[in-house]
Amino acid sequence: MGTKPSITLNYSDGWVNVNTLSNVTAGTAFFVQNNGKHFILASESPTQPTNSSSSFMIYPSEEDNDFGVPIASGAQTLWVFNPKQGTPISLSVTTDHSSAPVSTMGIGTYDLIEYTYGQGGGTSESNIIRLDYYLGEAGTLVGTVVLAYNLNNLVISKERTA
Repeated sequence: MGTKPSITLNYSDGWVNVNTLSNVTAGTAFFVQNNGKHFILASESPTQPTNSSSSFMIYPSEEDNDFGVPIASGAQTLWVFNPKQGTPISLSVTTDHSSAPVSTMGIGTYDLIEYTYGQGGGTSESNIIRLDYYLGEAGTLVGTVVLAYNLNNLVISKERTA
């Protein structure tokens, strides 16, 4: 498929099926990048979510580091929701690993990415995104990238371990 340049999300759209809009079959690995000014909610589910209880946030990318979110092979359909009225959000989607918006910050070859979202440091002052990169059938961890965002959804720290 390559890259779908832009999907526009409005609050009034409700939960939107990213797989359908980008012609990516559920279960296919891909990357999604938030090109907007605020976070969006996302949920992996075979059916349209009815609320945000099982959702995670996809934060905006920055000009100096175009971080995107990897959706793993075998994942269910990705649904997204723009929670802010009056502010449309643009998303980019790609299945092409070489043109993916994810920056690995120097981590070499990998086969699988696992991502985790949560609050960092026991405080609501920052939100953490952790990406673990694995290689081979044995699933050897080859590197980790941890990003911390403040309450304004701006990156406040970046760390890579390999």
